[in-house]
Amino acid sequence: MPPILIDIKAAAWQAGRPESTIRWWAHTGRITTHRLGPGRGQVRYDADEIPIAVRDEHNADVILVPCKPPPLPERQPAAA
Repeated sequence: MPPILIDIKAAAWQAGRPESTIRWWAHTGRITTHRLGPGRGQVRYDADEIPIAVRDEHNADVILVPCKPPPLPERQPAAA
């Protein structure tokens, strides 16, 4: 099944974190980026890799608990 790709605004809303945090997670390898379109394209993120924040049941704009960051990828040992 292909991944469900979302833009940075949707990823930030889902996680309850700022867009800069989503970019940092992608930079450190916590989440993967997908590029759509010609050239560098538009960056999209897999919705299944973005943790979900706990929100108020009556007002989804109120974040009760922001999500925890995804785990760091395991490091490969350096070549000898």
